[in-house]
Amino acid sequence: LEGIQPKVAVLMIGTNNMSANSAEQIAEGITVIVKEIHKKSPTTKVLLLGIFPRGEKPAPVRDKIKQVNSIIAKLDDAFGQAIEPCHTGFFIRLWPSPRAFHR
Repeated sequence: LEGIQPKVAVLMIGTNNMSANSAEQIAEGITVIVKEIHKKSPTTKVLLLGIFPRGEKPAPVRDKIKQVNSIIAKLDDAFGQAIEPCHTGFFIRLWPSPRAFHR
């Protein structure tokens, strides 16, 4: 953000931390990033995407994702500027299947 003042920043972060960090740690990391954006670019609006669901149903990772999303959805109350939480209810495969790699 050095030298630029974007109107909007779109954040889609957190999914890669699911195996190594707790839901609280992931949400805290996301909060730090949002604070840094507001510090460096106070007029930038932040569109914070919820972490997309993944894994088969039921899966412990889905519960953790819901927990992180519920924490980060409250970020708009913590800052003077609106953060637009955007959550999705659809299933997404983040990586191609092994067969797709060989095409």
